[in-house]
Amino acid sequence: MTVTREAVLEMLAAFGERAPQQVDEEIGSLELTWLLSEAEQRYGVELDPESPELATVHTVGQAVAALQTLVPPQAALAPSRPPASAPAAPSDSPSSSSTRALGVPPGRRPGEPLLDGQRLPDAAPVADV
Repeated sequence: MTVTREAVLEMLAAFGERAPQQVDEEIGSLELTWLLSEAEQRYGVELDPESPELATVHTVGQAVAALQTLVPPQAALAPSRPPASAPAAPSDSPSSSSTRALGVPPGRRPGEPLLDGQRLPDAAPVADV
C-alpha cells in the first residue's frame, strides 16, 4: 500500500480533531511526531524521526515524499488497531486534573454535600512559602 497525500492529511487531521481540508501545508514538530506515530500504527512499520528523510520535513508534501520512501509499498494497514485519537482537552468532569489537584475524589464535585453532612473543599488551602 502506497502512502498517499490523502492518508497523510487524514492522519494529521486527527491531531486537533479537524477536517483534512483544515490541515495547513506547513507542519510543526508536534504534528510531525504525531504523524510518525500514526503512520507506524497504520502501516505496521518503525520510523526513526532522526533519519535523513525525516529530519528536514516541514510540509505535508515533504512528509508524503518521505513516508513514500520509508514505508514499503507492500506494507498493509495494521489489523485491528484503530487510529489513535488526539489528546482530549481537559474537561469540567469531576475526574479532571483540576479537581484531583484540589483533593476531590473522582465522581465528586467541590462543595457537594457528603453523606455525613460535610462538604468537599471549594479549593485547596494555599500554604505560605
